[in-house]
Amino acid sequence: MPIDFDLADAISYNERHPHSSSAVPQLVAFFQSQQGLNTDGKLGPDTLAALQELFRQPVAPFTGENSLSPDRATVCARCHAATAETVYYALGAGGSANLKNCPWWPTWPWNAKRQCDCSAFVCGMLEFPRGDGDWGTTKLVTDAVRFDKHSRKILGPGPETRFKLVAYIQIPRGLTPAALASANAAAIVQLANVRPSDVIVRMGTFDKNGKRLKPGHTGIVVEIKAGAGTASAPWYENVSVVDCRPSSSGDGPGHAVALRDASAWHYEAVIIRLKTLV
Repeated sequence: MPIDFDLADAISYNERHPHSSSAVPQLVAFFQSQQGLNTDGKLGPDTLAALQELFRQPVAPFTGENSLSPDRATVCARCHAATAETVYYALGAGGSANLKNCPWWPTWPWNAKRQCDCSAFVCGMLEFPRGDGDWGTTKLVTDAVRFDKHSRKILGPGPETRFKLVAYIQIPRGLTPAALASANAAAIVQLANVRPSDVIVRMGTFDKNGKRLKPGHTGIVVEIKAGAGTASAPWYENVSVVDCRPSSSGDGPGHAVALRDASAWHYEAVIIRLKTLV
């Protein structure tokens, strides 16, 4: 399938933006892994031939559902590749069902200004647009479980149209050192059930009238570190997550998508799994 784009302009852009250079071999390696080729990230003759053959084939339209049923490795590879992209955080941005598809992914989740928020990013990595059903942090949680917004308690399973509960970590604030250590140890036990590609999410906070006071946050778990079964460190240091949020590093704007630990969910983490990955 011919793809209409300005090749010379793309080459010039990549040469002017060194942060893009690491994305190219990651994308090539991802494509190679899907085609059964030697996964070395190098665009050699065999890879180029397979890529050209792909472009000659028609691409199935994106339906807004999990049409490709991604596997765990695909989700994690896509998340890592996204960290090399220029993305700006903007609450409510991205996640449209109308974004232009690329040949082997249904969509990048950010908008034309390369803006995105956390839930748009997560849904895009799992191959459906956030805007197809308003899949914000509240719906991510309440699809998997019935959740009391005020007591922050899980009351039972939710409708489970797309997600199932894997773990719920809750660490109350103000614990004594001994109680904190006990809560941390209990959290680490739950990590045994967590797998790369699971979604980690915290619902926002609400007043008694249901008005949201603070937004929630979500990301994709990409690694549970070796030694995560010990309580010598806070549970969240054992979990690597790729998420989209305002950049707090010294890298400057455009680095909203990054690999971090799970400290953003220190006190509360609902961990859910796409049902096609169960």
